[in-house]
Amino acid sequence: MPINYSTEPIDQLKLLYAIQGTGNGHLARAMEIAPHLVRMAEVDFLISGKAAELKFPYEFKYRYHGIFFIFGKRGGVNYLSTAARLKPLRFLRDVAQCPVTDYDAVINDFEPVSAWAARRRNVKAIAVSHQAAFYSPKVPRHKDRNAFIEYGMRRFAPFDAFVASHYKPYDEDIFLPVIRKELLEATVTTGDKIVVYLPAFADQKLIPHFNKLKHENWLIFSKKASQKYQAGNVTVHPVNRELYSRELILAK
Repeated sequence: MPINYSTEPIDQLKLLYAIQGTGNGHLARAMEIAPHLVRMAEVDFLISGKAAELKFPYEFKYRYHGIFFIFGKRGGVNYLSTAARLKPLRFLRDVAQCPVTDYDAVINDFEPVSAWAARRRNVKAIAVSHQAAFYSPKVPRHKDRNAFIEYGMRRFAPFDAFVASHYKPYDEDIFLPVIRKELLEATVTTGDKIVVYLPAFADQKLIPHFNKLKHENWLIFSKKASQKYQAGNVTVHPVNRELYSRELILAK
C-alpha cells in the first residue's frame, strides 16, 4: 500500500515504535528515525530481545522478552543457543497483552511481539527495517540462500506496509540505509587505522587474520570486549557509539 511521507504534524496521531533489541543496528536506526516521528505525532517506544549496548535517548514504555538470535563466534546464528532462550508461552502471553489497540499504527523494526499483536487485532503495522526489503523479489539473493531461513525471516514480524533499507534502492519503498547525522555532516579526514565492526565474530577469530596484514593498523569494535586491549597491530575496543563515529570519520 502507498505510504504518506509527509513530515507535517498529524493531530492526535498515536504511534507505537517497536524495536528489535538484538545487536545494535536496529537501535542505531531507530535513534535517527525517532526524533522525526516524535515531531509528527505522540509516540511510545517498545523494545524486545537481548539488550543492545547503545543508549536510546527515549524511555521505553514497554519491554518484552521477545524472540531474538544468539550469534556465535564464527559468524552467523548459533541455533542451539537461540533455541535454548526461546520462551514460547511467554511470547504468546506478551502478544495477547501488548496494548497495540491504544495506537493508530505500529512502526516496527523487526520486533515480533507488537507485530503479531497488531496482526491479531487488525492494527496497522508498518515495517521500517532492512529485513523488510527481502519481501521484494527484486532484491538479490545469494545463490546458496536458505529458503527455510528466508521464509522464517519473512514471517518473523508481519506487517501491512514497509519502508525498507538496503545498499541500493532495488524496488519501490526500498531506500538507502539510514546514516547518522553526525556522519553525514562530518568533515572526513584520512587517518592510519582501518575500522572494523563484525559483531557476529569473536575477537579471537578476527585478530589472527588482521595480524597477518602487518602493514595496516586495525581497530575492532567488539560486542564481546569489556575493555580496550592491544594485540600486535590490532586494537580492540568495546562498542562505543561516540568513539566509533569519531574513528570512522578518521579511518583510513
